[in-house]
Amino acid sequence: MFAVSARRTMAGAKRLHVDPPVAKASLPPPAVVERPKVEVVRSPVQAVIAVIAERHGITVKEMMARSRAGRLVKARHEAIVTVATTCTVGGERMSLAQIGRIFQRDHTSILHVLQKARVR
Repeated sequence: MFAVSARRTMAGAKRLHVDPPVAKASLPPPAVVERPKVEVVRSPVQAVIAVIAERHGITVKEMMARSRAGRLVKARHEAIVTVATTCTVGGERMSLAQIGRIFQRDHTSILHVLQKARVR
């Protein structure tokens, strides 16, 4: 009832490997544990991005992806413009580099989006 297999070591010698027998004991089913619901705390930027993604019928992951599909680009650009115009850090507007880090883009890509929307 043991499974035996031969394996070679780094030096090339054969080594027998024996798997231990598995006991077939009947165990009771695991108990279902009720976990308290934890509310996810998001930053205002994450909340804005999530709302815009939901409005466009896509996920946040899709929005952040490198894809250049039209529907994703439109949603991403709307989110970038919204974050740039509404979100602040310490009472000041976010820099292009900060917005770029959030959206995993270069600051020049963010600048291009804002220039297209005539925001900056």
